[in-house]
Amino acid sequence: MPNIQALDRLKSQLLISGIQEKNQPLYQVINQLIDFLRQTINTTTAEIAVISAGGGGGGSGTVVQRQDKTIILQEEIIEEVIGVPGPPGPINALAPLLSIAQADQPGTLNVSTEGTIDWLVPNGTTTIPRQETSDNLHSKAIGGWLSQAFDWIVNAGTIFTQNDVMEVSSDAGDDTADVVLTNSTASQGISKAAGIDIGFRLNAPASPDRVSTLRIYCSVFSGEVTITASLPFNSLSQTLTFDSGANTDLLRMITIQYRGHGVLGVTARLTINRGSTPNVKFQAATLS
Repeated sequence: MPNIQALDRLKSQLLISGIQEKNQPLYQVINQLIDFLRQTINTTTAEIAVISAGGGGGGSGTVVQRQDKTIILQEEIIEEVIGVPGPPGPINALAPLLSIAQADQPGTLNVSTEGTIDWLVPNGTTTIPRQETSDNLHSKAIGGWLSQAFDWIVNAGTIFTQNDVMEVSSDAGDDTADVVLTNSTASQGISKAAGIDIGFRLNAPASPDRVSTLRIYCSVFSGEVTITASLPFNSLSQTLTFDSGANTDLLRMITIQYRGHGVLGVTARLTINRGSTPNVKFQAATLS
């Protein structure tokens, strides 16, 4: 037999179903039917109590049974019209996360192995990478996000090219320009004799269902770089800094792990100038 709590749930569902705005007469009929059922349950409960107290009676028992069937039938009509409340939404949704760490660069890097979703490598020219520019960068054949998102923060700085220590390779058929990288040490950088605020920026797609890993291989000469990673949609942000000191190179591997909505944004900016024309260099990025 339905109870008061079940009818209360039905009435709550009625109130949020939108029927009141779409069909006011139908809403009033259903609402009055629910109220009638509540009163019937109370009456039936009282009759059962009387029967129990009086030692029973076939006729009264039959009446109670018919009332019970009527209540069930009327409740089914309501459920058919306004729908049975669905199950509650997921309560174990994955929480957004964002972490950032740094380490020494490895001696070698296969971007095809590490960048299962996307990768990006400059080819050593002094042209600023832009969209659709396979002549001045290499990128994953089925990727493309990083190559279109990467850009330099110029601010009166000068783009230059230089060979670094880490050797970068790629697998055959995994380059937009159909080029196989073999132990490439090319990097692209930006330098500035005075002042700060030069560097680069890029972004990568985020997913609320999985943890993505973005690795950036970069360096600084004679200065401090601040890396900022953010998931604006989830209001998350993390930063780290690395400082080479004066007249010294510091090569780093930046690992960003994240889960969330929208896009992960990353900037690398020179925040302290140690003199001797500091620079910020980019050698590779991988996304998995």
